[in-house]
Amino acid sequence: MNKLPLLSTRKTALVTALFAACSLSFATYSLAADDSSDSSPAAQPDNTSQQSQQQKARNQEHDGNNPAQQTQKENARTMGTEPNANDNSPGTTTPDDAHDMNTEHSWIDRTRMGQYDDQKDALEEQLKGASSIDELRARLDKAGYMITSINEQSDDEVEYEIVKGNHTFEVQADIEDGMLKDIEVSHNLWRADETKKAMTDPDYRAGEVKYDKDNRGKYSDSQYTESWTKEKEALEALLPTGKLFDDYQKTLKDKGYRITSMNEADSGTLEFEVVKGEHSFEVQLERDKNTKKITDVDVSRNIWSSEETEKALGDN
Repeated sequence: MNKLPLLSTRKTALVTALFAACSLSFATYSLAADDSSDSSPAAQPDNTSQQSQQQKARNQEHDGNNPAQQTQKENARTMGTEPNANDNSPGTTTPDDAHDMNTEHSWIDRTRMGQYDDQKDALEEQLKGASSIDELRARLDKAGYMITSINEQSDDEVEYEIVKGNHTFEVQADIEDGMLKDIEVSHNLWRADETKKAMTDPDYRAGEVKYDKDNRGKYSDSQYTESWTKEKEALEALLPTGKLFDDYQKTLKDKGYRITSMNEADSGTLEFEVVKGEHSFEVQLERDKNTKKITDVDVSRNIWSSEETEKALGDN
């Protein structure tokens, strides 16, 4: 029998099998190499946007164009603590350039008055019917109020300053035959130092508050209301409509008023705090967006004062 053809056939099959195995190994290697070098967006996060934002922020800070820095500069210009680049006179106010002097409007009384009045009404209901000083104090404590000052204490009347959160009131009651009569809750504008501390520091505790006979009535609003009302009327007379804000600034300065805080400044509304002597006020102006002339003036009490206002009042 001739075995040569059979041998050749077996060799050919062996070579073919080896070739197929090598091809499969090469394909597997190539696929693994492709996976490890994949640079598609899904495989590698694109940090270009984040890096661009970081670089932009660094450039703004370097060039003085950082939004926070701009707001600080605008606030300084409006308060007159930074010279206006377009005016050589120091202290020139430019509210037209200020879009939002205080983003939280934290000193604007009208944004808080609704809640404040609701709390005042609720407290009056809670105190109604208290017949003795001990009962009055117990009800204040139960309602979460801290007594921070005793303004009056006699056989005829008692008056406290109280604080809860950032709200403060005066509580006054007449005394007749040892019984409390006509309990009244009112605004507290002229505050004892302990009251100011309690309003700004949530951890503050007044401790045992004692009555100071030598300074009786020093912080009682009733001692100041008449003079405050007269000063308010005088201030309103200085602010007729039809003028520009710059005109008001000059007039206020000439008459001894000090603008201590610009609470709001946009194209239609200006609000600022002013101090003269022991009195402070909030002044709100509405103005024409085109002519910038004032169309309405409102002068009101200043319950929530800025730190600058408190400092100015303390200097008097």
